[in-house]
Amino acid sequence: MDKHELQDLLARYTSNSLTTAERERLFSYYNELLSKNSLDDLDESLLHEKLKQIDLSRITALDKTHRPARWKYAAVAAASLLLFGFLGKVLWHDAAPNKNASKTTSQILVAADRAYALLPNGDSILLEGHGENLEERLGNKLTQTEKTQLITIRTPRAGRYNFVLPDGSKVWLNSASELRYPSAFDSLGREVQLEGEGYFEIAKLTRNNLRVPFRVQSRDQEVKVLGTKFNVNNYANELNCTTTLVEGSVRVTNKKDNKQILLKPDEQLKLAGSESTLLKVDAVASIGWKDGLLVLDKMDFPEIARIIERNYDVNFVGSLPKGFKLNGELQTNVDLKELLKSLELYTNVRFNINGRNIMIKN
Repeated sequence: MDKHELQDLLARYTSNSLTTAERERLFSYYNELLSKNSLDDLDESLLHEKLKQIDLSRITALDKTHRPARWKYAAVAAASLLLFGFLGKVLWHDAAPNKNASKTTSQILVAADRAYALLPNGDSILLEGHGENLEERLGNKLTQTEKTQLITIRTPRAGRYNFVLPDGSKVWLNSASELRYPSAFDSLGREVQLEGEGYFEIAKLTRNNLRVPFRVQSRDQEVKVLGTKFNVNNYANELNCTTTLVEGSVRVTNKKDNKQILLKPDEQLKLAGSESTLLKVDAVASIGWKDGLLVLDKMDFPEIARIIERNYDVNFVGSLPKGFKLNGELQTNVDLKELLKSLELYTNVRFNINGRNIMIKN
């Protein structure tokens, strides 16, 4: 790639007008330089000028202790370029997963659209695809008595699923999550129970000219809505229970102290016991996971590792690297081997895949 082509691609990246192929070429070029340790080939003045225009809230490395010694640029530019290169094959990769992956990784699949419906009579039904109306799919499998009982939709690790509830509300379940709901909501309210992570688009429903509320019960909180779009992250192995509002309004009740907080769009509430933190966020970015895109916002490696474990059904073995945080965008529907290679470039940690275990070599 010559200087003029690089300049053109950087300019159009800044204006968000690159095609998928052009964006792939730009980041592949950076990755090639990074892997060959040949960053001197870059035009430093051009790089500084263009990187200043890029949204550093999305593309910035925050590491203070593990930055490789070869970086010689000023702090902001160096940090930006570091993750800029890191984004190439993984964080901004739009290509399909590598079908020629080695035998070691061929059995480790990216998250697929699949879940299981657990019926009141104990039957388990495999659900595949997306956007299914579960009342139509499961209604004829329930007796009249069972229709008043709860149905459980469970996604395995390396599985995601989106579906439509009996009231018309849409739900996206992330990997290793579970939603329990009645096959028919009563006239007084609509209530579901969530474990893990789910994104909801709630249908507005009225009876006798009154809005029928929708409640999501989870470990530490209750979310009450009328008609809105929001996300709840409630994994048991995460410290916080997090609610993010995309559209409308929700009222969150902390079950520890019954404190209620009303959220506005682009607000995120983190609950940890009786402690609560209200943040201003890009809500749309926060729900990117349902499309295979994870936004890293000052995220440490142990949290990233837990997300990878859920999305690929693997386990990290060894001491997880600590002491730095990452910002950026991580695409979780690429080949695991490629994802780990890019992580190695930044963390100075080596990974070896052994079956479904990822061995960490510090």
